Amino acid sequence: MNMEEMLTMRAATKTRIEGREEENKKDGKELKELDEAILLRFDNEGVSSMKVPGLGNFISQERTFASIKADMKDQAIAAFEEHYPDLVKKTINSNTLGAFVREARKQGTELPEAIKTCVNEYNTRFIMWRRG
Repeated sequence: MNMEEMLTMRAATKTRIEGREEENKKDGKELKELDEAILLRFDNEGVSSMKVPGLGNFISQERTFASIKADMKDQAIAAFEEHYPDLVKKTINSNTLGAFVREARKQGTELPEAIKTCVNEYNTRFIMWRRG
């Protein structure tokens, strides 16, 4: 299967997902498998995007997520209050935390050990589709 066929198949799968709930789990698994295969092909071919006529652009993206480690909430809040008090309200919003960690990485800022100890950080890659 060539790259254009894989992306066409991915677009069809994504379109099916949007209109149904009952079969979303099965299609979601297929979509994830296609994304993994496409991302691998993108990496192997040294590309980060591909335009498919009639479908649009398919772009490799990466998103950073972060969450407080289990049983570390109190320690994490204390550490954030000490180092980044504006980030702490009554809770630490996971989207805000992810954006904060992503921005720190982008700027090359090393997080204090007290913060690193209580935060799980991971990246996930996905295919973004801009419909053409």
